[in-house]
Amino acid sequence: MSGRFFRFWSLLFLACICLHGEVLQVPAKFASIKSAVAAAVDGDAVEVDDGCYFEGNIVLDRAITLRAKNAFQTVIYGEVQSGLQNAIFIIRAPVAIEGFILKNGDSGIVQRGSPDVAWSARNLAVLNMREEAISINAAAGNVGRGAFSGIIIDNCRIGFSTNDAHSMEVSHSLVANCPTAFAGYDHIFFRVEKATVWNCRRVFEESEEPLPDPKTSVISRGRDIEVLDPRLMTNDKLGLWPEGLSSESWASANGDSPGPIIRGLVLAIAGDVHNRLKAYPRAAQFFKTALSLGQKTGSDEVIWRAYAGLARSYEEMDEGRAALEHYRNAVRLVERLRGKLPMRVYNPGFFKDKSQVYVSLIHQLHEMYKEEPLPAYLEEAFAVAEKSRARGFLDSLEEAGLDFAPALGPEVVAEGKRLSALVSRFQVVLQTQNLSRSKRAGLLVELGKVENAYRDLMIRMRRDAPSHADRHYPGSLMFEEVRYKLLPEGTALLEFVLGDEYSFAFWATRDSLLLSPLPPAAQIYGLVHNYTKFLTLKNPRDFLAEEGSCRLFDILLGPFRDRLGRGVQRIIIIPDGHLFYLPFESLMIRGDDGRPARFLIEDLEISYSPSASALVRLMERDRYRLPRKGLLAVSAPKVPVSKNYLFGYLIEPSELKHARPEVEAISGLFESDQRTVLEGPQADETSLKRLPLGDYRFIHLAVHGIFDDQNWRWSGLLLWRDKYSADDGVLQLRDIFLLDFRSDLVVLSACQSGKGTLETGEGILGLTGGFLFAGSRAVLVSLWNIDDRSTAVFMSNLYRHLANGESSSRALQKAKVEMIRSRFSHPFYWAAFSLIGDPLSYSISK
Repeated sequence: MSGRFFRFWSLLFLACICLHGEVLQVPAKFASIKSAVAAAVDGDAVEVDDGCYFEGNIVLDRAITLRAKNAFQTVIYGEVQSGLQNAIFIIRAPVAIEGFILKNGDSGIVQRGSPDVAWSARNLAVLNMREEAISINAAAGNVGRGAFSGIIIDNCRIGFSTNDAHSMEVSHSLVANCPTAFAGYDHIFFRVEKATVWNCRRVFEESEEPLPDPKTSVISRGRDIEVLDPRLMTNDKLGLWPEGLSSESWASANGDSPGPIIRGLVLAIAGDVHNRLKAYPRAAQFFKTALSLGQKTGSDEVIWRAYAGLARSYEEMDEGRAALEHYRNAVRLVERLRGKLPMRVYNPGFFKDKSQVYVSLIHQLHEMYKEEPLPAYLEEAFAVAEKSRARGFLDSLEEAGLDFAPALGPEVVAEGKRLSALVSRFQVVLQTQNLSRSKRAGLLVELGKVENAYRDLMIRMRRDAPSHADRHYPGSLMFEEVRYKLLPEGTALLEFVLGDEYSFAFWATRDSLLLSPLPPAAQIYGLVHNYTKFLTLKNPRDFLAEEGSCRLFDILLGPFRDRLGRGVQRIIIIPDGHLFYLPFESLMIRGDDGRPARFLIEDLEISYSPSASALVRLMERDRYRLPRKGLLAVSAPKVPVSKNYLFGYLIEPSELKHARPEVEAISGLFESDQRTVLEGPQADETSLKRLPLGDYRFIHLAVHGIFDDQNWRWSGLLLWRDKYSADDGVLQLRDIFLLDFRSDLVVLSACQSGKGTLETGEGILGLTGGFLFAGSRAVLVSLWNIDDRSTAVFMSNLYRHLANGESSSRALQKAKVEMIRSRFSHPFYWAAFSLIGDPLSYSISK
């Protein structure tokens, strides 16, 4: 089949199937794109209104048109998860996709697991993908036919690629800043024409592996393919603009020409290319024109990119004040966009390409401070650091106080409970050991559909509830408020901001604020990764990482060492990036005058928080609510089954032999009427949920923790499950969010309870945030699997100090020091336990 005939056939077919279909509108009628696609039938069109959407793995398995209402005003953010290759769109039917900006995921669009169908995409921008922007990738056989026109691709590993495909046609497109523009392997034909390539190391990558006819890996070059030297570009000559990238070729589905938006985006990309080439004056020209076009069209995507790029150009040209003003403008716009996000709790993907702007603004403020040491520069830099982190979590603390049920009516609430119960039902079946692989795969697909429906309902509940719509989100705090609300005498705050080129650490007390530059994030990551490998060696004897520990201390805290002895008793640490995985307690301070090095925990109490602003919110929770009981202790040392397929793969929980003695020792510190203990078969999910959890000040969970690398939302705590129970036996995040805690401290004695997915701008997403959201002021978690014998000793020491009237952070410090001076002195046994949240939560009184 010739390329021209294929193109004609595919467009005619797609036009015919949409003649009599219905238009499904997002978000007017459907809260998410996934739910609209699931409701569509062949011939329908799904139309998505302007705004930001956070969805991935949208399977297009029916013949529909999926389009943006206004071209390039709808941005869909993907997600990058370890162990998985996700795509924003997965093609399995003859579809047409039009008018979106796709950003910040693994892949943009992939035809995979599909019959041999033809599909098309036009008027798209695919930006910042870890893998391919657009790919036809069959498991076997030459399956899949795609025609693409008017595509802008920027900063992806590969622009267009085939692997066991039938055919791909690309025209009127731009590929920029990608290691490879076009990659071909094992297709029938792959044709490119009227395309422009900027700043790609390889334009065409064709496999040399011999293939039988008619298969080939050759990419056919049509007319008007230009690989341009970016140094020759001007505003008037952008490659094939306006011929190859004409307004006609970018026409949107409704007939309007989005030319100015496209031109603005292309100019911003051209500016980025010139910044990379260090041609800063010319880059500034491109960004200025892009900014003007963005402002005329109201394109937030173009405007913030132009501000950020222009600021970088001015910074490199040593025009500091101009750079400062444009970085401020970029951050201001990003903050405004954050305020309009449809679901404010955890929006992974949004911040991935924007975090560096915050770091650059802090850097520029630091440069201005060095020239003119005004405290206002440092205070503004601190405020920027707070804005850059954990805002989804901060907003979730506000949402935790909202009651949606009265405003939404019993039907909506009942639907939420029904879907949650259905999720549990699927997960119960998935735990069956004798399921076939195909049956298990089918159940996982159906479970995914139910979870999508549940998430869709949550979005609608938050969107439609009047109490939520009228809610004012307070945002991050300024330093003046933080110092008075968070930093009493004896307390210091250590806040980190890590960036690709610059990193920083803030040291704050009641009467001072300091800022110190640090090495780039990659260098810090390498040191942390190597050091933590030594910490997590099982059955350790001697501590062999003292030099690495001292070096990390010198880098991260060395600039403030002279401040440690000035009456500071405790440090609240706000990590960033991979510092979330570093137990600062285990860092060692080199001794003076030949004295041996000491662990930091021997001198200071240490706690952590996602942000200073979030910690203030936690500490402001009602201090006068008085739970009636002291302790709820749960021990599930051995679950009924030795194997569990909850997540679709094998889990084999070992017996926690010391969990029962641990709970018995702890509960002995409380009077019988002040404690509730659930052990063995009593420690099941149903019994736990039925308890008045708000009545307990301390909740201790000595159970297995399960972290799912592929989906952090599935992580949970493994409890007992009766075979007749409707609950699945795993207390997952969706369960925890719906519980009502009023505890001063939740202790997760479970292995790896502190693990989670690391998201830029959010920190660790996992169990910790769930318990804080549900009402606890602090959570004690573990960062790695620990010997449960030493854990029992550690927990007994911790609660003994709490019983003696110590605060959470002080009791934790004393318990760790006792471990250091025992046979469990290696940091493996004690450094994993981290206190997240309020360090001064109340002590117990027997």
